Amino acid sequence: MWKIGHIGNSDEIMMANNLVFALAKQDKVKDAQALLKHIAFNRATIAEKICLIATAGLVTFRSGDSAGGALKYLTAIELAEKSRLLESAALARVYLAIEESRAKTASAKSSTQSAREHLDKIDQSTRFIYEEKLKRLN
Repeated sequence: MWKIGHIGNSDEIMMANNLVFALAKQDKVKDAQALLKHIAFNRATIAEKICLIATAGLVTFRSGDSAGGALKYLTAIELAEKSRLLESAALARVYLAIEESRAKTASAKSSTQSAREHLDKIDQSTRFIYEEKLKRLN
């Protein structure tokens, strides 16, 4: 693992979040967890916090804790909706559905249905990407 200090400014926070996401998607969970611990959550904007919480949900799912991962995604969705960041909430629903389906949880189908119902909140220029991801589930 590389040596990393405290990640605290906005550009660094989102770059680190994206790296954590990529590591988790490659099932490099320990690396993702280690990097996530260095991100200054208290310095993040609301939009960044939503992304960080959702990414933590992905990492938690990939570590084998589907209930904990789902809880983090639901927390991100709730914060996004409360903050009126409906596209962020919709994206978190898509990724929750993906992870629920991958983990074969009892709520995978309902998560997928919920994500489909919120696709209209995603910008039309990228919505088709998420529609395709959801078509491959269940």
